[in-house]
Order: sequence, then C-alpha cells, then structure tokens
Amino acid sequence: MFDIIRKHWLFLMPLLVFATYYLPQNVIGFARYPLEPVMTLFIALLTSALSFILAYRWLPVAWADRLAAALNLPRRPDLIMAFIVVLYVLTLWAVCSAAERVPLLAALQGASAEQLAHYRNTFMRGQTGNAGLVNYSFAILSQALMPLLIAHAWWHGKRWRYLVLVLFILGTSLSLSKAALLCVCVPLMAVWLMRGKWMNLATTALFFVLSVAMMYVLASGRIATFYPVEAPANTPMALMPVAALEVNYPVPMFPTNAASQPLHHWFSVMLVQQQKQKQVVVEPPAMLSDVPEQYSVFGRDSQLALIANRILWIPYITAVDWFRYQQERLHGDYVLGRSIRPLAWALGLKHIHLEREVAALQWGGAGGSTSNAVFFADAWLNWGVFGVVLYSMLLALTIKLISTSGNPPLVAASAFPVWIACFAALPPVYLSGGLGFLLVFALLARRPVDTGAEGRLPGKRIKAA
Repeated sequence: MFDIIRKHWLFLMPLLVFATYYLPQNVIGFARYPLEPVMTLFIALLTSALSFILAYRWLPVAWADRLAAALNLPRRPDLIMAFIVVLYVLTLWAVCSAAERVPLLAALQGASAEQLAHYRNTFMRGQTGNAGLVNYSFAILSQALMPLLIAHAWWHGKRWRYLVLVLFILGTSLSLSKAALLCVCVPLMAVWLMRGKWMNLATTALFFVLSVAMMYVLASGRIATFYPVEAPANTPMALMPVAALEVNYPVPMFPTNAASQPLHHWFSVMLVQQQKQKQVVVEPPAMLSDVPEQYSVFGRDSQLALIANRILWIPYITAVDWFRYQQERLHGDYVLGRSIRPLAWALGLKHIHLEREVAALQWGGAGGSTSNAVFFADAWLNWGVFGVVLYSMLLALTIKLISTSGNPPLVAASAFPVWIACFAALPPVYLSGGLGFLLVFALLARRPVDTGAEGRLPGKRIKAA
C-alpha cells in the first residue's frame, strides 16, 4: 500500500481533495441549498474525477521521451538553481521596495491588527506595469521555481540546502499569509514521502502547523502589546514602533543618540515607560468571523468553528456559488473563455474576472475581494461539460508527464501547484502558479524510467546502453 502511494501520490492528490472537500459536503449541500447548483457541482465533480482517472491511465507519454531524446539538451541543474536563487533575491527586493509597508516587518514593529490588515491587503496587489510584472514573477518563483530549488537541494543533500531554506521561509513569511509556508513545506513533505522518511515528513507537517500559529499571532497585532505607545522624540521614523507613529499628543524628550544606537534606542523607550510608572496595554481585537451566517455550518461562536468553516466548508460552498453565479447572473450561459485574459484579448472580447464576480455575489459587494473555486467549476462556467473533461484530461496528462520524468525533485515541486489547482482555476495555475514551467522542465529534461508491469508510471531509471 505504501509503495503504491509513493509511486502515485501526485495523481492521488486531486482525488483525495475531491473526496475530502467536495464529496461529503455535497450531502449537506443537498439538504441546505438550492438543488440546481448543488446537483450541477455533483455532476461536474463526477465527470472531472472520471475523466482524470481515465486520462491518467490511457493517455500516452512515450512521445515525450522521444522528444527529449531528439533535443538532447545539456543538463546543468546546479546552474539553473543558482539562477533561480539570484532571480528570487532580486524579485524579493523589488517587491519589498514597491510595498507601502512589508506586513512581517510592520508586525514586528508593533503595528495593530487594523494596520496589518491594510498592509496585507495592499501587499503585492493592485500594481500595474512593471510592478505587476514583478509580482507575477514573484508568484511563479514562490509557487514553482523555489519549491523546485528546495526539493533539488534536499533530495541531493546539497551543502547549501539550509541557506536556501531559510531564505525561502523568510520570503514566504513577508505577507503574513497563514498558508504561505505551504510553498516551503509541501515540496519537503513530498521529498520525505518519496524517500520513505516518515519521521521527517511528520516533523515538517508539525513545523507547518506551528508556522500557521505564528502567522496568526503576528497578523493579529498581538506584538503591539509588548511595545510602548510613546517613544523618544529623537527616534528615527524607521525605528519607531508603528503604534507610536499615530500618537497625537507630545512625546517626552530623552537625551540619547537613538539615531546612531538602535539598541540604545530600544532601552531608552522602555526606560521612559518605566519612569512614567504606567503601562498602556492595547488589547488585540477579537477575531470576528467574516463568514456570512448562512455559510457558517459549524457555527460562529469560537475560533475553532471559524477554522472549521474556513478549511472544511468554504471551499465547497464557494464552488456551489460559482454554479449559482452561472444560474443567477449568466442565466445558464457560458463565458466561453472570456475569463482567460490572454484568450479574451486574442478574441477581442471583454475579460470577465469570475473570481471577483462570484465574490460580489457571495459577500454583497466587490471591494477587490476574490472567491476561487476548484478547477472544474471554472471549466464548467467557461465551456460546460466539454470544459470539465478537457481541463481534467490536461491536468492528468501534466501529472503523468511530470511523474514519469525521472526527476524526483520536479515531482516534489509540482505538489503545491497541483494542490492549488484543486481550489483555483486551471489557467492561472499553469501561468502564475508555475505549473506550466514545471511541465516544460518535464518535457525537456526527461529521463527514461522502468515502467515494469504497471504501465508508464514512476520507477527506476533505465541505464543507458
């Protein structure tokens, strides 16, 4: 059983997500929501799963081996990895330079929960032109190329693997997104899964859980309770606690050279607070559920209920709302590719941002928010049943080409984009999600593998004659 999972885990991942996030929830959906969108989702789900399984089993990939053999490109993985690191560092610098405030740094400086919410909502969002291109590059690097680098470093035991791991952890933590470190942990867990190192896999999973807790603490503004709300007047703006920047009354003078001695500055701030013999404690605001009551199937009275709704229910009900959007706003019609920006531009049609349109339907207003759904929901709204079959076959073929590439780090790096495809439209996953880049690597740098009696599946590499 474990051997089958180790060989087919990337193929099994979407099926496992279907069985966990959509199939059981549909039982509740039939009882609580209108029949038409729930039934449409159920039909699309079964069509997608069946098409995915059959395509993975029967679509040939031998042509890819012949293509790679004909091209016979030189393989210099270390050089490629060095290029990815340099590009990531430069892109990280550009992203931070363009941001109003970096959420992680603002949290460490004592920003409030409201301030952090603003910084997080504006971080790498809304930019156009060169800034938009930088953000697009950062998304590809974070979701595909850096995971490939991490998987390559740890699979081959490179000496520099800890350095790039720390760099990637810091880079993904800047936005304070609770799920950001999935980009780091998922490829590592995939490496341990393929290696059969279950203790390392469990340790990495535990690290991710702890990182989510840490991101929650930082994003909630609780760090601000450790900062004084007053600071010396000669404190440079870059070092002044964020909470002190909004004080409207005069601050006391303190005769220290805080500009030249940052550590002395910190002790000066704390000393001023002690001399005043008072401590202003800013209680972090309670995290109120922003989920509408009709979507809170697990209740709204506790943080545990909020987490359960977010993880186990919102993905499903959002997919239902995609089909409800087609019924209520499109009147049963299809958008026919207009949600795919390059295709809409090529056809001279107006682009439809389905994620924002569905969010407006869900939350009662746009406000820049988006509501992503599983890839077969987007496929159905674009092309109907044909789109579901086509998208499912394309994803299955992509997974099969990657799994049979003979490159374990590439397989491990593909885990996160494939996971994202289970909760988002497929075209962005191939483009900004980086799955398209990994597919190109799988086509150009293939190594023949021993298929054995199980067909064209991952196995041992065949030695060249």
